[in-house]
Amino acid sequence: MSFVWGTQLQQNHPTQRLSIWSLIIGGAFGLFPLWAVNQTAVQRFLAAKSDKEAKLAVWINLPLSLFAVSLCALCGCVIYAFYADCDPISNKEIRKGDQILPYFVMHVLGSSHVIPGLFMACLFSGTLSTVSSGLNSLAAVVLEDFMKPLCAYRNRELPEMKATFYSKSLALGFGALTVALSFLATQLGAILQTFYSVFGVVGGPVVGVFCLGMFTRRANSRGALIGLIFGFIVGLWIGIGAKVYPPPTSKAPVTTMGCTIAMPTNGTIAMMVANNMTTTPSPPTPEYEGLVIYRISWLWYSFVCFAVTYLIGYIVSVVSPGGHKSSEVDSRLLFKIQYCLPHCCSKRSREDHYPINPDEDEMLFKSLN
Repeated sequence: MSFVWGTQLQQNHPTQRLSIWSLIIGGAFGLFPLWAVNQTAVQRFLAAKSDKEAKLAVWINLPLSLFAVSLCALCGCVIYAFYADCDPISNKEIRKGDQILPYFVMHVLGSSHVIPGLFMACLFSGTLSTVSSGLNSLAAVVLEDFMKPLCAYRNRELPEMKATFYSKSLALGFGALTVALSFLATQLGAILQTFYSVFGVVGGPVVGVFCLGMFTRRANSRGALIGLIFGFIVGLWIGIGAKVYPPPTSKAPVTTMGCTIAMPTNGTIAMMVANNMTTTPSPPTPEYEGLVIYRISWLWYSFVCFAVTYLIGYIVSVVSPGGHKSSEVDSRLLFKIQYCLPHCCSKRSREDHYPINPDEDEMLFKSLN
């Protein structure tokens, strides 16, 4: 076990597709957009009665999410160990790695008439709940950030009933578009990789903009906008380049030497199949034609976009004229380490920075709903 752990710690190159560092650091930055700045998360935060309840929801969600991710990783290890000697993809039983979990459930629990159906129903219902949240969030963004400002620009009032109708219609339209685009999923490769790649390219720059405003007093709107554009362009460039020039990947060793077939004799005889079921040496890897940056693991996309957005945004904010002075920035808008400490340890520091009514933050949170 120590040898395995030591080997993983040494695999620290960003071009390594899956390593302990890419999963921890890159995976964390990949989840930041979902937990912090994603529209679905923000809507759920604002649905809470107070900011204390919103914070409590995050702290409760964190260990539960870590537990769920750990179970998924353990499930992957179990499936790999189960099929290490009889790879269903090499044996032409399934076409893609995304199909291996349902295949494993039916293979192991297929004799039961209840558990496989219940498991698959739970699996797909969880997916549908996530999709429905995304559709509602898209409808809310279009309504609040595009339609209502357009009506205000034209000096027209948008009644509540019409706004509700437009919101439902938008959700229905986005749902139909999602169903239509789902047919392209078979051409996008692994679903998890595609998911992290898209969220890294889109969410990484957004996290960079928020952190730019939280961690520095020199940030301004010009730097934030230019940094956001640069971060998105760089992420899009890397993502498209990796699709056009797919980097070589190395997978865990598998074989089909343990597969069995049924022979029609006096009984069913399980025989080891020697023909076409032995491990063959991998062909020599051709020279990679793309740029080195295209070989970066998809788990690092969010971090790269975040870093580009933050650095470019900060540099532009410092050199651009007309920016506000650091003394003009409200201290409540900046992150401080005291926020992560218990209330008893950070009370004095908070009072020094907030010489205001203690209920003002709560009133501000309620006004956002």
